[in-house]
Amino acid sequence: YAPTLSAAVRIPAGQRSAQVDLVLTPGSAVSGVARFENGNPAPDIDLILFPQQGMMFAGVEPAQARTGPEGSFAFDHVAPGEYNLQHMGRFNPMGARSPQKVEVDG
Repeated sequence: YAPTLSAAVRIPAGQRSAQVDLVLTPGSAVSGVARFENGNPAPDIDLILFPQQGMMFAGVEPAQARTGPEGSFAFDHVAPGEYNLQHMGRFNPMGARSPQKVEVDG
């Protein structure tokens, strides 16, 4: 399930318990293959999927993944919204095409 913000539950003084309803939101998956500019798979590259500015204030945290031997990557339990997918690090071995905009529907 996708991470979401939770609301505080207030139990008044003298009350022993409160009824709480918890709603779980199914998450989506973002996956693909990272490639170098020459088209070869990019193995062992650290990627970050970070939410657009407004989503970060709503409590949606960036997610990290590392590409596999053939450049494959996956992010699970992604909440609906707009994200940027980018290589993590000081230089960009994948070329000028990073970051990539990603939109996740619920």
